[in-house]
Amino acid sequence: MDISRFILEVRYYVVGFRDHKEFFVWTETSDALHWGIIIRSTVLTGNTKNPTRLIRKVWQIIKLFIYLKKLPYFEVNVTDAKRSGIYMKFLSKLIGYESYQNGNNIFVLKIGNI
Repeated sequence: MDISRFILEVRYYVVGFRDHKEFFVWTETSDALHWGIIIRSTVLTGNTKNPTRLIRKVWQIIKLFIYLKKLPYFEVNVTDAKRSGIYMKFLSKLIGYESYQNGNNIFVLKIGNI
């Protein structure tokens, strides 16, 4: 399920939530050579001038979704240790949730009745 679509630095981004537990982000580009087929890529920051701005925008969207839907748990699958550490910093600021790291992946559980 797509949560939000936005444009940043002339690139189209999609933030989604799948299988009731996992967030994902990708870019969409149109391939003019293949009749306008939409190409999805999870490589987000390759040509991004301000990756911190991108991460903050994505974080605002995800945080709002978490609180509106009152998610009991969710996962964050990360491809590398550096990105995992960055996400842990954001997740530690979620009120009413605890984050647990296993390798590069992060599991987040709701605590209490918040």
